[in-house]
Amino acid sequence: RQAYQELDFICSQSGTSVDNLQAGMKSLTSAMDGAKSGTAANVEQFQRLGVSVTNADGSFRSQEDVLFDTISALQGMDDQTEKARLATELFGRSGTELMPLLNGASGSIEEMQKQAHDLGLVLDDEIIDNGVNLTDSLDQTKRAFAAIGTQLGGALMPIVEQASDYIQQPLPA
Repeated sequence: RQAYQELDFICSQSGTSVDNLQAGMKSLTSAMDGAKSGTAANVEQFQRLGVSVTNADGSFRSQEDVLFDTISALQGMDDQTEKARLATELFGRSGTELMPLLNGASGSIEEMQKQAHDLGLVLDDEIIDNGVNLTDSLDQTKRAFAAIGTQLGGALMPIVEQASDYIQQPLPA
């Protein structure tokens, strides 16, 4: 939850959308899996960036940690051609759309993460859970009132129909 909120802000500040990043995460996850299983191309990509996809015990690192490390490493690259190649290989088609972010035009990932927190844009889990509960409660209340309206309307339909018939009887005359 926290990483998503940070990434939403970071992407917006970089002229891209978090949706582009979400699509790229699928490719990054596949590359992580390939690197862990020893696929030479994937191993080379992460080694070139100095990013490890596994912890010391051999378990996968979190996607968020690998993502942030990958973005930071790409931001630090001077060779733009190599950066574009690695971005496309690791993020798929989204790599091209993420280039403003990867070029670090709006600042480093760490700076932008901190700024998102400083601006109060990153909510803690308790606030998010409270918001979800409130949204559910409001939705249930809205639906209950709609059901009451439907039931009242159903009860009034015969009366409205009689009134309409009464009004229509003298109209042809």
